[in-house]
Amino acid sequence: MLRSVKKLESMKHVSIIIPVLDEEKILESSLNSLQILREDNCEIIVVDGGSSDRSPEIAKPRVDKFLVTRPGRAHQMNFGAEHSRGKILVFLHADSQISSQAISQMVEKTDSLNYFWGWFRLTFDNSSPAFTLVSFFMMLRSRITKICTGDQTLFISSGLFNNVGGFPSIPIMEDVAISKILRVQTAPIELRIETLTATRRWEQEGICRTIVFMWYLRLLYWLGVSPDKLVTKYYPKKIEEGSIEKSHVAYKYSNIDMLLFARLPVLGKVKTRLRDALPETEILALYEAMFKRVAGLLDESGLAQVQLWLDTDSAKENEFVLDLPGSFKINEQIEGDLGEKMNFAINKSLVSKDSECALLLGSDCPAMTYDYLNNALRLLSDGAKLVLGPAEDGGYVLIGVNKSYPELFQDINWGTNEVLEKTIQKAKNIGIDYVCLEPLWDVDRPDDLGRLSELVPSLKWVS
Repeated sequence: MLRSVKKLESMKHVSIIIPVLDEEKILESSLNSLQILREDNCEIIVVDGGSSDRSPEIAKPRVDKFLVTRPGRAHQMNFGAEHSRGKILVFLHADSQISSQAISQMVEKTDSLNYFWGWFRLTFDNSSPAFTLVSFFMMLRSRITKICTGDQTLFISSGLFNNVGGFPSIPIMEDVAISKILRVQTAPIELRIETLTATRRWEQEGICRTIVFMWYLRLLYWLGVSPDKLVTKYYPKKIEEGSIEKSHVAYKYSNIDMLLFARLPVLGKVKTRLRDALPETEILALYEAMFKRVAGLLDESGLAQVQLWLDTDSAKENEFVLDLPGSFKINEQIEGDLGEKMNFAINKSLVSKDSECALLLGSDCPAMTYDYLNNALRLLSDGAKLVLGPAEDGGYVLIGVNKSYPELFQDINWGTNEVLEKTIQKAKNIGIDYVCLEPLWDVDRPDDLGRLSELVPSLKWVS
């Protein structure tokens, strides 16, 4: 045992990611069993999907990172991976346990590999012959199909995980979906050492009934039935109660809309001022990465409803847009200069009966943080008429207003270093008070590219 621990410490760091939602009954014992791994160069991350029980209270003192985001196992695991530092990611169910020996064997088997994935042999905490048989056939099925299910504890190198874009954004069958993607990339590794999982669901529903039901769901998925429809069969009671994938339960600032302004990611059409520093393909990849980062921040923050304003009416059929959070309300920008477009979007937001203020921001400020957004929204909620987030290049990264002020967007030479100064002067001319936040940097020119290395977590793109 001592030898294996030393071996583990000298190798790749491991992050164990556990998605959780209302698991107080089993969470304490599960996390207690993992404490020894924290001494063995393992990082334990619990990602809570908004538990209403004692799960956060139980988890926080027993993990290295406790994260909160919107519910949905795929989203929670992706969120945990984004905030991990491991070279190997292990996705563990809340009712499963994994040993130091299992982690050591995984590290040893993959030590010479950069891109890999696989699973462990599954055993149940009930050693009856029936569950032994279930375990055997699960192992046989995975060996034949090269598909891992969540109970088998998927592990994957962080490089490969990032390369395939993480778990697909679906509410169920995310383990099957990512396995299908991964098996095309490289053959899986099946480890002989065991992990332990609970039989609580099997015992509640009945072994035969559970097996038939799960194969029925997989058949429907194979036949092309949408995961959004399958989840209503898998969680019928929770769907009725509205506890699965709520469309953003209660926003912190329910009377404010956040308006994300962006261009549709099209080769040669975005960030053209970076052409002297990067090829077009890398410019597009960078733009998409920044867009996803800001969109993800807005969605995961739960601060306010998000409207996505794009420069084309074909956005809803675009693959990139389809992969953005489904809660975003998509709108098309009008014709005109940037000021006319922003003023129209803000006015349209403010005429809504639910919106008293609007906060507009762009997709090219990867330095944007939850605290920065929360501060701007809090100021608006407390009565500020105009909130500006200055950009270091003389523009602004966000603008928030409590009513329509069309003068703020007229007769301004957009894209120059005088935008913020002229906006402030216009505010003074029409007699409205304003608040300026701390300056942030965005990415407009080649000189801005050096700042990308400052980001935490790092921005993942091709360069």
